Amino acid sequence: MSIIRNVLSIYKIYFTKIMLIILIYTLPIGIIGSFISNFCFVYFDGLGYTSIGIMFATFAQIVMLVIMQVPLIFMVLRYEINGEPASFSTIMKLTADKLFPIYVMAIIYVIFIAFGTIFLFLPGLIVYFLLFLFPFVAVINNQLWWRGFKRTIAIGANNILKIICIILVYGGVQWILELLVQDFNFIFIDRFIFEIAIQTVVGGFLLPIFVFAMSLYYMKWTDFDAELDY
Repeated sequence: MSIIRNVLSIYKIYFTKIMLIILIYTLPIGIIGSFISNFCFVYFDGLGYTSIGIMFATFAQIVMLVIMQVPLIFMVLRYEINGEPASFSTIMKLTADKLFPIYVMAIIYVIFIAFGTIFLFLPGLIVYFLLFLFPFVAVINNQLWWRGFKRTIAIGANNILKIICIILVYGGVQWILELLVQDFNFIFIDRFIFEIAIQTVVGGFLLPIFVFAMSLYYMKWTDFDAELDY
């Protein structure tokens, strides 16, 4: 319960900055990711390779999700280090410094998932959960590339059931909220645009709660040192 209270407290403190990040960062990335995912699905489905289309669309969404988490993780990190919220400019500067290597790592991440999925679905799913924490390792512990993946595997292996539970709860809540809101889509002419907007907005408001919680749990699971070089 203490982590839940901390999550809500951090959300309240950062609320204005969260709205700015949703507007200028999360929303554009979410829309671009949704269009790329839908393009991949429609393209491969038209060629008769529906399963490949679904796979590429899913991978695009995973990469976008990783990128969207970065400034939110920095919010928690700076708050835990300083005991006060970081400025918006500080958050975005830190995000810009880490964004490219984390993006490349996200590509490598989905390649690992793809190799696991090609042989059997279950190995791909295990890789997804096992390496899910790599952006948290990259931001909180400042460990990138193979060193970051190695640490992620060690932490993920020790906490994989907890990681799965947190992800499933978040995914279930988001799915239910999206279904409830989409009941009103009859008033919109372009249903496709509406559904993308709903997914992005609902995800934008829920994602900080998920990332804040995962960040705090990550710090609890690891030997988090507040004296980091940031």
